Amino acid sequence: MVVVGILLFVPYWTTMVVSTEDGQLYILGKDWCRFSHQFTHSVSLSEVEEVYYVRNGRVMLSSVYYSDQGAGLPESGTGEFVVGERFGMEGMERYIGTLKLQINGRYHNRISNDEEAILLYDYFDGQRVMIEVKTLSLFTWIFAGDLQ
Repeated sequence: MVVVGILLFVPYWTTMVVSTEDGQLYILGKDWCRFSHQFTHSVSLSEVEEVYYVRNGRVMLSSVYYSDQGAGLPESGTGEFVVGERFGMEGMERYIGTLKLQINGRYHNRISNDEEAILLYDYFDGQRVMIEVKTLSLFTWIFAGDLQ
């Protein structure tokens, strides 16, 4: 019985998750070691893309791309460059641990990796979510939600 308890309740599986303030948990999986968060900027109404990596079990902001230099967007910074009609800052390497997002359908919050995109506003409109790396038990993994 002790062995079953250990197998079910001891955390040992590390993965990317999306969680809500009310405790809902959704597993993203291992293919999310590099992902981006795209949204519409609330002031300039232009598209913004933030690129993140998972390093040493933590989420790290790597680069930001945006369409114009409108209000609320950086006008200059280290590593800034122009790509076509977009500006970008690369090489940021800012560890943030947990990515906290307030989801709003007007701003089309979504996350994507090389294989899929998840429209966060379809699942969490009006909610605050956290995207982070967690180590889960088998019990938690079995009862977590699915965003596909």
